[in-house]
Order: sequence, then structure tokens, then C-alpha cells
Amino acid sequence: MERSFRDQKAGERLITTHDIFRFSQKENRLTAQLMLAIEANKDPLLKRFLTMCSLDQYADNLTQIRISLQGAEGESTPDATLLLDSEKLLFIECKLESHADASQLISHVRSGEGRVPVVCISSGIAEPVEIRDAAENLSKQGFDKTLIRWVSWNQIYTELLSLPYEMQEKHEIAGLISSIEKENLSSLRLRAFKQEELSEISQFVKLYPTIFENAWQLVHGVLLYVLEKAPNVEVTHTKPKGIDPIRPEIITDFRYAGMESYNVQMNFDFCDGHVRLAWGGPAKQLKRFSGTQMEKLLSKIKKESLRLELYLGEEIPGETSIPEIIKESQEEKWIYLSRYYHFNDQRLYTRPYEIVKRFGEDILLLLSFIESIPEA
Repeated sequence: MERSFRDQKAGERLITTHDIFRFSQKENRLTAQLMLAIEANKDPLLKRFLTMCSLDQYADNLTQIRISLQGAEGESTPDATLLLDSEKLLFIECKLESHADASQLISHVRSGEGRVPVVCISSGIAEPVEIRDAAENLSKQGFDKTLIRWVSWNQIYTELLSLPYEMQEKHEIAGLISSIEKENLSSLRLRAFKQEELSEISQFVKLYPTIFENAWQLVHGVLLYVLEKAPNVEVTHTKPKGIDPIRPEIITDFRYAGMESYNVQMNFDFCDGHVRLAWGGPAKQLKRFSGTQMEKLLSKIKKESLRLELYLGEEIPGETSIPEIIKESQEEKWIYLSRYYHFNDQRLYTRPYEIVKRFGEDILLLLSFIESIPEA
């Protein structure tokens, strides 16, 4: 049974920014930065990292996995260790400017008594020869050579850039992206082309300007609909100049005049394949609700079939105590109410004025939540 939100907060020693700056070596600092980003974003970042390290079997235990830094293990000290309760899942050795050290990796395997895989994270787009040498030496010593694995900083960088835009803006992820770039580790990982990708891309590029322009007209129509119904709403909406390079999304923010702490966002997201309408505000504002007010709020959320998210894209499970989540959240952490229209949703393909009205009414509904928040 998964631990509650409170149990996780009280029972684990989480990685903090202090763990980054307590190290003098740059590679140790970058390791701590990576582990901080992974621990703070277990789904999807830890999940993706497990896949890179061939540990997909633990993907259902994300909330229970914890991380330790520079923990002594027998005859060696890995840069980081992933643990599930008391079970060691993975030793991590990170390299920045130096090459992978085959003897060091073998020492980590011996420290884990041949039961704990070791992943080396280093630069480059091809597996270093030292990884192959270490694997061959392992085999001669009677260990499974697959215990030593390799992940490139390029691969991690590519995964970070594939995260939703809102996640990339989180301070621990934005900081990690910046550090990888500044250390010249950010070359995107080359992968094999697929024939259908190259054969179809020409047609897509030709169609894109028309699709983008029509999507922008939809967003602009919704903007006018909302302003007609609620003239005191302020809108931040700028049409990008040109469409080269291809724009991944169109974003518009709505809020009531003078209420800078809240907004309703409409995001036409081509990459994730949906239109997302979301109201957001800091947790400290929601903590003002009394028990009765919170019950009314949750009842309205349920009635309108909205998703309650800790951040955009991370839905709070239905069985979780939402008032407890809000209570335990950091004061400045934003919480969202969202509605998604995926690109396979038939409601997107009705008559234009109907979809404009639908989106406009959804935004007005989400704006109404702002009016229900008690004043300080």
C-alpha cells in the first residue's frame, strides 16, 4: 500500500539545493542537480530514467523509490544510489570531463555483490570503450556483464527537452537544462531515421501554416467571446510572428483585472495533441477555504468533471485526500483545475461557432472559481 503524502514528507530525507552546493567538484554538483530533478518529478522523469537504465520493472513503485548521494557501499562510493525501501536498485556513477573508469565501475558491482546494476552517465553519443572493457572484465570475474550500463548526458538532455513546457520551467529542471548546456553536454542524441518520418515530413510542413492559422483563429475567437461576456477580464495573448520554426503551442492567459495571483490558461498544444483549459493559483490562497467551503468547491469540481492537478499534467488521484494535499503543499506551489480536449475528441470537429462557445463557457466557468476564493 502506498504511503500517504504526509508519510512521504515526514519519513524521507529529500534532496535539496543544499546538496548541490555542498560539493566542490562540478561533476558531483551536476549529479546532485540531476537527482534533485528526478526526485522532485518522479512521474515522468524518474520513470523515464528507469527506462534508460533498463529498470522498467520498478515503474509502478515511483513514489516509494528514494535517492541517496555519496553513500559508502563496501569497497566503493557511488555518486548516487536508488533504493526501494532497503533494497538497492541502482548505483550511479557520473562523469563530466573525465572518462569512464572501468575499475571504478567494477568496484561498484562488487560492492553490490553482483546484485545491483551500475549505470555510468558520461558525455558522447557512442558508448565509451571503457564500458565494454568493464563488462568484459566483469564476465571474467563471474559476474553478469549486463550489470554495467551506460546513459549519455545527451540522452538525458533530450528527455528533458521532451517534457511538457510547464515542467521545463520548474526551477530544478530549468537549472539542470542550463547546467548541461553550459558544460557542453547538450548535443541531442542521434537516433536512426525512419523512412515514413522523412517521406511524410514534407507534406506536414506544407499543411502546417494552414493548421496553425486556423488554430490561432479559434483561440482568437474564444478570446473575443470571453471579453464580450466578461469585459473586466484581462487577456495576455500574442500571435507569434511568423511560423518558422514550427511553433509547438498557442497560449492565452485570462484573469480578472487586479488579480495577478490567478489566471485561466488556454493552451492549444500541437505536441501533446490537445487543447487544455486550466485555472491555476498558489496553494496558500486555497488554504483559506473553511471545511464547508472546501466541500462546496470539491462538489463543483466533481459536477463539472474537472481534473485537479498539482501542476499541469499531474492529476491528484481520486482516492487521495485533496484537502490534505492542499494543506501539505508549499505556500507558493500552484494547484490547477483543468479540462482537456484531445485531438481525437469529436467535440473539436463541430461547427466553428459551437466550439468557440464551448471553450468560452469553459473559461468563464474556470474564472468563476477565482470569485469563490475567500479574501485574506
